[in-house]
Amino acid sequence: KFRWALRIEVAIFGTSANEVRAGIEDVLKVIGNCEETKWGGNAQDTLLADGDEMAVEKHDIETGAAILTIEVIYDANKWSM
Repeated sequence: KFRWALRIEVAIFGTSANEVRAGIEDVLKVIGNCEETKWGGNAQDTLLADGDEMAVEKHDIETGAAILTIEVIYDANKWSM
C-alpha cells in the first residue's frame, strides 16, 4: 500500500464578506461530515492545507471570494509502471 494525498480546491463566491464567510462555514460542515465517515471508508485523514485566501473588493457592488484547499489522505496500491 502507498499513502496518497488528493488535493481539492474549493472556490466560494459571494456579494459580501459575510456571504463568503457563510459559504466557507457551509463547506467546512460538509467536509466535517465526510471526515466523520472517512469519505466512505476510504480516507485516513482530511487536512486543511496552508494557503487559504479570502478577498473582498468594492466597485459598483461589493464582491468576495475565498479559496479553501483541503487534502484527503488515503492508502491505495502503488501504481504499476
